[in-house]
Amino acid sequence: MLPIRNKNLEVLVRADGDSKTGLGHLARCGVLANLLVKRGHSVTLLTMSSKTPREMISSDAAIFIVADDDECLTKMRSIGERKPIDWLVVDHYSLDASWEREASKYVSRILVIDDLANRPHQCDILLDQNIENSLQNRYKSLISSKTKFLLGMDYLLARDSFYLEFSVKSESLFIFLGGGDHTKELITLIDLLKRGRVSLPLVIMITDNYRVNSSILSGLPNGSELCLSVSDPSKLMRKARCAIVRCGFVVYELALLGVPMVIIFETEVQREVASCFERAAHGIAFEESKLVDITAVLNALEAAISVEPTPLRMGRSSGAMKVVDIMETYVDES
Repeated sequence: MLPIRNKNLEVLVRADGDSKTGLGHLARCGVLANLLVKRGHSVTLLTMSSKTPREMISSDAAIFIVADDDECLTKMRSIGERKPIDWLVVDHYSLDASWEREASKYVSRILVIDDLANRPHQCDILLDQNIENSLQNRYKSLISSKTKFLLGMDYLLARDSFYLEFSVKSESLFIFLGGGDHTKELITLIDLLKRGRVSLPLVIMITDNYRVNSSILSGLPNGSELCLSVSDPSKLMRKARCAIVRCGFVVYELALLGVPMVIIFETEVQREVASCFERAAHGIAFEESKLVDITAVLNALEAAISVEPTPLRMGRSSGAMKVVDIMETYVDES
């Protein structure tokens, strides 16, 4: 197969986001999709999410809502009958090699985005943008040796704004517990911070999935604000002296900016990632079960504020550009 640079690619993206799983999959696929569109390629999102935030996906990308993954395959076949599909990008924890094998009948190449390393894949490229960790060794028994691996933070699908230099006074405590519905945990955390008399104003970012309003700010330091569905959170994060966040892609965004964090983890993968960031001096790993312990929360926050991380963006360029470059020039070497 010859290189395909300068050809207008047809790219399908399979990703979901909702109150349970959050919006991380759509966010990172959106970064990739937006760059592909800017380079003149055609992008179509296939999703079961009926309320896909339009600000995450370029207005020039098509969106099709599917009822399930069988209908997704049917739609893929229909699209493939009208025009060749160069790439299918799959970012979905419920899909594995069996579904990808069926999808390969309708597309030329498959790029899988994963960070769990807990199931087999059939793909041309496997992208795991997590910080280097021991769990990634499991891919060796799950993926064909012919698959091209893109591992590590050089391939982060973060927006360009996170790579820009900036100078701003750090004056707030940034809080984001994920794109899903974490209303209960958020209310608990804010109550603990009130009781602990934290002096920094809180900048609390939420999505439409949360069931809170501005009354949550009552009793917080002056300057505290509640920010709903922010299209570019880098502007808020740059003002942060520290952050309390659930382990997810937001951790990488804050690390790019050099903001120290309390990183809340629950799952095995989250624990591994949070611990790696702690060892790399980007913050403090914090078990979610301790979120009801005021002493534990305040001690973790104090420890995180004392950390002075080196911004991850230093010496790095856009990971999305690297991935798109590879998609444009990919050659099947099998």
